[in-house]
Amino acid sequence: MTATPSQSKLRPFWLNARTKLIANRKPLIVYGVLQLLGLPLIVLSAVLAISASLHYVPYNFDGIAVDEPYWVRYGGMYAGLGLIFFCVSLLLGFLFAAGSFDYLFRKAKVDMTYALPINTRQRFFSDFLTGAAMYLLPFLAACGLCYAIFETGCILQDGLREALGEMPFSLELAAFKCIIIVALGMLFLYACTVFAMTCCGTQAESLIATICVLFLVPITVVVFGLVYLQGGMYGIDIEATLLKLLEYTGPAGAGSVFFSFLENETQYPIGSWAAAYLAEILVLVGVTYLLYRHRKAEDTSKPYVYRFMYYFTMGALMTCLYAIAVSDAATLIPVLIFSAVVYLIAEIITNRGFKKFYKSLIRFAVTMAVIAGFTALLDATDYFGVVQRLPEASNISSITFSCNENYNSIYWNSGMEVQPKVELTEPEQIEAVYGLHKRLLNAYDARDNDHYKSRPTEIRITYHLKLGAQFTRRYTITAEQWADLVEPVMRSNAWMQATLDERLDKSGPELRVENSNRTNATYFATDSYQQFIREFKIAYMQDWMNMSDQEFLEPKEIYLYASGIPVRSSFTNTMEMLKAYKCTPPTPDPDLESADFSGILYYLGTEHDRVYINFPITDAETSEEIPSAGFLLPYASSYGSTTGDYVLHYNGEYYFLSPDCPFLMDQLIGESPESPDAPKIDTGAMLQYDTFDAYLCSEGSHLTRMRSKKR
Repeated sequence: MTATPSQSKLRPFWLNARTKLIANRKPLIVYGVLQLLGLPLIVLSAVLAISASLHYVPYNFDGIAVDEPYWVRYGGMYAGLGLIFFCVSLLLGFLFAAGSFDYLFRKAKVDMTYALPINTRQRFFSDFLTGAAMYLLPFLAACGLCYAIFETGCILQDGLREALGEMPFSLELAAFKCIIIVALGMLFLYACTVFAMTCCGTQAESLIATICVLFLVPITVVVFGLVYLQGGMYGIDIEATLLKLLEYTGPAGAGSVFFSFLENETQYPIGSWAAAYLAEILVLVGVTYLLYRHRKAEDTSKPYVYRFMYYFTMGALMTCLYAIAVSDAATLIPVLIFSAVVYLIAEIITNRGFKKFYKSLIRFAVTMAVIAGFTALLDATDYFGVVQRLPEASNISSITFSCNENYNSIYWNSGMEVQPKVELTEPEQIEAVYGLHKRLLNAYDARDNDHYKSRPTEIRITYHLKLGAQFTRRYTITAEQWADLVEPVMRSNAWMQATLDERLDKSGPELRVENSNRTNATYFATDSYQQFIREFKIAYMQDWMNMSDQEFLEPKEIYLYASGIPVRSSFTNTMEMLKAYKCTPPTPDPDLESADFSGILYYLGTEHDRVYINFPITDAETSEEIPSAGFLLPYASSYGSTTGDYVLHYNGEYYFLSPDCPFLMDQLIGESPESPDAPKIDTGAMLQYDTFDAYLCSEGSHLTRMRSKKR
């Protein structure tokens, strides 16, 4: 007797699910076909193309060219078709949501549905889970078919897996993570659609609300961050913050994580994101159920069952439009006029006429006033004190630090994203970075921070607090401020190890080797490349730790450059290891060594803080007036010195000049030119000007008089 009630409770749930499945069988068949023609076609074409390429020989024994196999030539086309089919299938989540909850828009059907012997909770979850299953299960089945195709190809074709190369990750694990990301994104898209439909009573408003939730929300987040916050958020890495926030804004967040995962060669962590993302979906489903539970049958055909969805949509739209006026104050009046027209048209459509039109005018005025007032409040409170936030030193567990410059630079000229990040745990390292951060905030003036934006050295600081929280700041600093970090940070073993990992782990299967002047380069290859890199790192770190602080600040002769990393002649362990592998520097290019040198010489005076705009050696107008600087090459090194005063820009790269050439100014600039008509540059007078152009425009410039004379 106790089993019968239990069965009667379950029966309506499954009967309703079967009814929905039968009603949606036609779109389900179409969706299933698209899924089977999507990812499996991509994998199949890739397997066939790789298999064909393994047997392909470009020339036969007679030296005649052989045509490429069919799948090598056209496999990409099949993969492209599969990608199109898969992308189209993803959009069908709207159909399954509409098919499962279609009675919410039909007055005749809603009365009949609500009259069925099934309670509200069973009906909602039966409809929701049936639609989600129809959406997700064909995708998971297609992924299983992809795995079967790949494994079958590996069995039938020897060398298929090896042809993909030596990868630092498991293909199966990477594919499994991709499936999780895509499946969660699909589930969020479906849940957002059901949520929007629950808030609306007609198909038109439901479509608008769905578009708002899926697209307008992430767009508003980006616009708000880039326009409203970008100007005054000193130290806040807006781009990184927005990217992290976008990861949780609906299906767009899953797409962001997916591409970040691929871009970082599957090293992007997704565990914590997947847990938080799934929790967000569950919260959304719970809120949707509560709204569904309180929705009445007579609410059908109303534009908005819950008006907050309408206000939310219009508020987001007005925020995006007002951003135009924030970025350019001169556009304020046109923006307000256009925003008013859009807002009032939406009011007329929603209210089905001009009923109480004066209230629409009031709502528009209040909406724009709230947006403008909030913007003013951000400026007045210095963004609610976020800019001045600084953790207590005792609460800091560690600091992740990165920069785009190093006095002893072994970096290429690029952005922060490709620079090594090092974990600082030593008290003196944390104290140095923390002290610099505190000084930056003390000197900060929100009304005039262009002083800091004009400086070249950029740093990123991520605090890891003992309670588990973390936050990141990004600043540009002066040369003197950066010098405070050289010894505690740049001299640390952790920093050099992170640098070696960044430069060498991605350099295979060949190592670019350059001579000391970087006038010639070759590529070194070995059968055991990974073993070679491991031995190189060990030997280099031994030499690095044996190097004195004085050697660190004043590098002398360079033996060679390995993937841009300078190997000094004093690094005996590294040199012996390289010679054991017969890795030697290439012979200097005689044409480049004897060529007439030209470039730009920069003065690192503390007054100008590394603003490299002084002392051009030669240009199109003065190439015959200023002597050649070829004799500087023996003193030039891309491994810089904090004690030198000059940097040479040549062939697109910067070279630090050794302090061992004090006669530099006399030979290069003070030297009397061979041509009797050529001017002599007044070095002392030049240093009084901020730029070389300012010196040229001065009345005392000999070059100015020379050019006037020529004209």
